[in-house]
Amino acid sequence: MKNLSFSFILVLIFSAYVVSNNVNAQQTPPPCTPDCEATPFFAPPVFNDFYFDNGCIIRVYYTWRHACNTWYDVQIVRIETLNPLCNAYSDKQLLDSAFKKVLEFNRMGYPPAPGNCDLNWRITTASCWSTWTIIVTGQEFKVLLPCTGAGCCYQPYQVCRDLANKITITPLGEPWAAVNCSSAIPPTYPPGLTCQSICEWLWIDDYHPGLIKPNEDGTQNLPASTIQINTYANGESLELLVNSVEKGNFTIIIADVYGKSFLKESGVVENSSTPINIDTSKLISGNYIYDVYMNGNLLYSGKLSIVK
Repeated sequence: MKNLSFSFILVLIFSAYVVSNNVNAQQTPPPCTPDCEATPFFAPPVFNDFYFDNGCIIRVYYTWRHACNTWYDVQIVRIETLNPLCNAYSDKQLLDSAFKKVLEFNRMGYPPAPGNCDLNWRITTASCWSTWTIIVTGQEFKVLLPCTGAGCCYQPYQVCRDLANKITITPLGEPWAAVNCSSAIPPTYPPGLTCQSICEWLWIDDYHPGLIKPNEDGTQNLPASTIQINTYANGESLELLVNSVEKGNFTIIIADVYGKSFLKESGVVENSSTPINIDTSKLISGNYIYDVYMNGNLLYSGKLSIVK
């Protein structure tokens, strides 16, 4: 039994070496830059091996930067599965889990300190990725690599760290910005790889029950004990209809994509339908994020585009 276990470990080590060696035979694309071009990413990318409950092991290559001295950016540039147990997961699950584990591990040394939160984290990535399947000793492994030529997307997050050093991440707004991958260029080796858009994958919500991703019409399927928000924006105002079973205090903050706040409104929500109208006529054309807080808790984040 010991010999069998030892042989199995040798196979895994050999497989991991072969997978990494094959991938390193080609040039991994450099990190993409969605903004703050003067702020470079940490180079070269580092890697860590992360373990799943079922025994799956992934090797994640990633880099980071403090963009414009404001945003704590993290970007993954390659993912390798190191044993066949990882085949139980989809590409999306592998990428989402990789980001979660990188954020938890926090090799970057980013804030917050235990017991605090920080609103300036961002997951950034190439907009389109490809998947390469490698067969080693009769077993299937995956390599996920970014494509080039289709730009960059990102997802802002609030990251909170409790006193036990466990983190909770909450998406702020929606991913910016989904693109068509028809112009994306896959890695040159092996031939025949295709690219798929992964920007929508950056909304990692199964980790955080406190915030629910809105439906396409802007509503949310929330429990009756919280609120449901219907929104409408016409360029001159942001109109919200808040339906709540409880009375409470609300705060709405409108900020640009760099986190600079432009408007803040506060008031009281009754235990019925409460209309809220925020004058946005003084905002210049651009993209904004608005956050809705109820009794101090973030309940909703949405995207607002002003065109004049």
